[in-house]
Amino acid sequence: MGVGDILDAAFGLYRRRFATFVTIAGVVYVPYALVMAIVDSVVRSAIPLTPSITGTGGFWTFSGGNHRAFRAAARASGSVAGRLSLGDASGFHLLPMILAIGAFLVAVALFLSLVYPLCTSALCVNISAGYLGEELGASESYARAFKRLGFLLVTQFVGTLIIAFGFLLFIVPGVVFSLWFMLLPPVVLLERPGGVFGALGRSRALMAGNLGKGFLLGLAVWLLSLTISMGGGALLRLVPWPSELLADFCGALLPGLALPLSIGAIVLLYYDLRIRKEGFDLEHLAAKMGGLSGP
Repeated sequence: MGVGDILDAAFGLYRRRFATFVTIAGVVYVPYALVMAIVDSVVRSAIPLTPSITGTGGFWTFSGGNHRAFRAAARASGSVAGRLSLGDASGFHLLPMILAIGAFLVAVALFLSLVYPLCTSALCVNISAGYLGEELGASESYARAFKRLGFLLVTQFVGTLIIAFGFLLFIVPGVVFSLWFMLLPPVVLLERPGGVFGALGRSRALMAGNLGKGFLLGLAVWLLSLTISMGGGALLRLVPWPSELLADFCGALLPGLALPLSIGAIVLLYYDLRIRKEGFDLEHLAAKMGGLSGP
């Protein structure tokens, strides 16, 4: 499949299995969104916001417009942002600033260390099973994903360190390393790659000769996810919410709706490359007919 074919197939999976995907995402995104909405509410009440910038008396704050843009960008990334305020020359509001920064860091840490990997793993297992003709529910998907979650976290951590080092080397190596390791979730969850560096090497081997395809697919998926998050955020801002807490909660759920598309595209790319390089479709057909006894 080309990039367009993969995206079309990912949308087809999304339509057919929408209820299952939403259930899988909701298991982790609903409690996450609730926690983030509460944190945002606490920070909002602790840090007052002045709607305009004034220079009298040495007092400066972010303008209301900048604040709304900052909050919208934070919601689009699945995290939370507090209201930042700088005090006057006689009394710098250090504690509220620390509270806002701390809330933001907690949100990012929670999302990266638990919410995203857990949801990604279950979606990867479910999409793969659907591709191979097996129907899985949300509970079974999570049960299978839990068995490999620890290994996935360690592998992705090592891969992230390598990618970060690559970005320090004038950015281009970091982009290349990111493309090498973009298939880590399906490799770790669907194969037995033999250790962390075995998984990294396996992903790199599958991506060899297909970095351009991976880059175009990743760019397209990122733009689609951004469109869903920002478009959904714009629609949510038109709703007359009875409380800002409810608006924050719904806004934090938006990335969970876009995630199945990006994971579906990665899983389909994984199988596309296995078919191209290893004849996986023939191998799987022979295994289903009893012709193979291997893994």
